[in-house]
Amino acid sequence: MDIVKSLKYPFKDEEWTKKLLIGSLLTAASIFIIPIFTVLGYLLRVLREDSLPGFNDLGQMTIEGFKAAIIFSIYAAIPLALIFSPEGSILYYTGGILYLVSGYLMYSVFYEIANNGWKAAFSKQVLKNAFTIEYFGASIAAGLISWLIMIPYVLSLILIVPIILFPAVYLYQYIFMFRLMKTAIESE
Repeated sequence: MDIVKSLKYPFKDEEWTKKLLIGSLLTAASIFIIPIFTVLGYLLRVLREDSLPGFNDLGQMTIEGFKAAIIFSIYAAIPLALIFSPEGSILYYTGGILYLVSGYLMYSVFYEIANNGWKAAFSKQVLKNAFTIEYFGASIAAGLISWLIMIPYVLSLILIVPIILFPAVYLYQYIFMFRLMKTAIESE
């Protein structure tokens, strides 16, 4: 796991400004639902490719993102159903714990989808990837650093101009997190 390399990853590409601009526009357009799948498809490419992916074949990216969202919904369905049990019951707390576990597995599931196909999302490899020291450390680092990336942005909201930058910051956060998790999984 290399945090600094993952933070610098998008900026090593010669066309990084163009790619992040397109990605930021798609992220902003995600309020219309469909582009959110395109962005998720793009993030799968971040897990698959060594350099910052381009935005060619948006249709294919959207389909891949939609399928990945369906698969993750399958992972989250049982925990969410249990969370709707009576508050305070054992099922309620079990659902909460299972939901946290499914969230923790998310990067490994998406990595397997991106690199080994849709069926691999339900393979033992998802667990093998996720239950390593590297993956655990990268998960914590990704969460903390993403949170730290947002602090200056949130504090600057007083100026209104940063609101325009939100999609870019948000996309960058996810590119960083997906790249960091890719390096953690591949370091094993």
